[in-house]
Amino acid sequence: MGKFPQPAAATMDVSPDDKLKALVESTDIEPEELEGCKACLRMLNSIVHHLGPDWYIKPFGSSANGFGRKGSDLDVTCFLAGIGEQDRPFAIQELQTRLVPLLERHPQFELIEAVWSARVPILKMRFNGWLEVDLSCQNTEAILNTELLKAYAKMHPAVKHLVVCVKLWAKAQGVSGAKTGHLSSYTLSVMSIYFMQVHPSLQLPCVPTLEFSLERPSPIFDFSAWRCPMTG
Repeated sequence: MGKFPQPAAATMDVSPDDKLKALVESTDIEPEELEGCKACLRMLNSIVHHLGPDWYIKPFGSSANGFGRKGSDLDVTCFLAGIGEQDRPFAIQELQTRLVPLLERHPQFELIEAVWSARVPILKMRFNGWLEVDLSCQNTEAILNTELLKAYAKMHPAVKHLVVCVKLWAKAQGVSGAKTGHLSSYTLSVMSIYFMQVHPSLQLPCVPTLEFSLERPSPIFDFSAWRCPMTG
């Protein structure tokens, strides 16, 4: 049975809300981790630029959606703008034949493993000797999912508090991770948000998913009228 992480300053006279906030803050991504991720993305962008002007690098997942925790891997996808699902094999071939050699020669990247047989092929790397990076190709749906979760994370701190606590609980109990046959981090996040939407006392607003696209990945929403009962 896993041990649920405890905030270092938790005491019996602290309110439940403050304990929850302290727990979440104790797992926040450290500033040096954020800087490492930014440096990695800058370097990947400069490398992918060699493939052509229509190639892009975008982060996705926990490190980019507002629900990240310290020690999280960096999930990144490179994609060729303007191609459809039927052209994905071409994009993957470009990754194998042109991008991989560039990464192999780069002193800041260490290639760990290539998983070409997966539904979404992954290139596992290490940046600067410590940052674990999973690079996929043409995984554009993950970018939109990330932007959707980011919109919810920005809506109110209570959303982040609940989502992170559910993910911490699931990890401590050994019931998270799609690789082991459990629910993925993304699924746990969506379930937590759905709970807040359908709970009669919370009624978290729904973000219109059709507003998201690769051309406009980060639409602006105004949910200032919603007041979270969890925080008074």
